[in-house]
Amino acid sequence: LPDDGWGAVLLLEDIEVSQIQGTSDSESSNPFDGLASDMVEASKRFREWYDLEKPEDALLPGRWRKVPDFHRVLITRALRPDRSAFAIAGFVRAHLGARYVGSQRRSLAEVSGELQSRDTPILFLLSPGAHPTQE
Repeated sequence: LPDDGWGAVLLLEDIEVSQIQGTSDSESSNPFDGLASDMVEASKRFREWYDLEKPEDALLPGRWRKVPDFHRVLITRALRPDRSAFAIAGFVRAHLGARYVGSQRRSLAEVSGELQSRDTPILFLLSPGAHPTQE
């Protein structure tokens, strides 16, 4: 595990509970407490998960397999930042629907024609290597 990944795991353990989605005010412990020590104790299983081609689609080792989806996205981001976009897309697909993940090829005229007002922002997400001015 690169030093950046280990540092991110330690940061998850230090995060304030109020900053984590899915926690109530009555919860007093950080849901990531013990992640680092569990990773050390079960290093072989975490290494197997880490080495997967698509770890975001696999269950985490041990007790971490039962964490809520958003927490799993955060753990994936900490350990495999190269797969975080895929983990986020899976989370959005599961909780909001596939239509919010798939790309749509539409002209700016089509999009602006559907806006309720001129104050509505438009968000463009470009893939690496995309050149919208050439299309």
